[in-house]
Amino acid sequence: MAQNVSITCQFENGSADSGFIQLNQLHIPTYEATYQSAIKNNECNFKFIIPAPCKAELKLGTTSIPLWIEPNDNLNIMMTNGKFEFSGTGSIHNQFLSTFNATFGKDFNKDSVKQNMLRSEIDPFENALYSARKNQIEYFKSANTKQKFSANFAMYITNLIRYQYYYQLIAYPIIRANENQGLSVTPLPEIVIEEITNDLANHDEALNVESYRNFLNYFVIYNTSKLNAFEKFTDLSVSMESKIGFANQALKGQSKIYYIASFLNDNVETVTPITAKKKCITC
Repeated sequence: MAQNVSITCQFENGSADSGFIQLNQLHIPTYEATYQSAIKNNECNFKFIIPAPCKAELKLGTTSIPLWIEPNDNLNIMMTNGKFEFSGTGSIHNQFLSTFNATFGKDFNKDSVKQNMLRSEIDPFENALYSARKNQIEYFKSANTKQKFSANFAMYITNLIRYQYYYQLIAYPIIRANENQGLSVTPLPEIVIEEITNDLANHDEALNVESYRNFLNYFVIYNTSKLNAFEKFTDLSVSMESKIGFANQALKGQSKIYYIASFLNDNVETVTPITAKKKCITC
């Protein structure tokens, strides 16, 4: 059953006229629900209804704050000198999320991740990923509020850490190949990707995690490249049909539906009606 959520944000010397909260329920930003609140006396208030826990983003001018929201949350956020303090129902989750991001934000920043891929060979790169994951897991397990985390939030953090590791591994050869003029992709050593299976890719409960959605995208790209003998595609239509074809075979459930919906949304101007009809009909 859907339940009410209330969020109040207070801050010093705000210059924006309005604040916004965008939910992450459908996992495609174009179609997500967004709520707006006028800012009065350096305060904005949001009230809305959600059916289940979800990730969200609070936007105040140029400042963006990731949030974790659950039904019946009554959350207060105080922003002072660029720092955030949370109180009320839901504060334990969001205080941890804030400190986790402050501690490990660079490990999840796409620009930083890309630069690490481009300047590192696979062995030191994988070793660095392993160490980063170990540190993140230890931080999570040692949190003094962990016993008060909801099952949904604990699972979110677990999947966030887990799939960030696998996403970076499977994306490594693709991103490096896209940055050079060569005609092929260098495959990963089998020992590096032996854990990256169809079972790992099919995890509907992780769809609320960005690192899982990133992993899913590169899982399809890498395996499509593998089926093409790791040669780069020269025909865009063939590339698109191959990706959707592989997704239809390897993915299932909500993960498959999400991937194909996201793929078509991202390529709406280039995918042909024939490709969409022929390859996506099994959805």
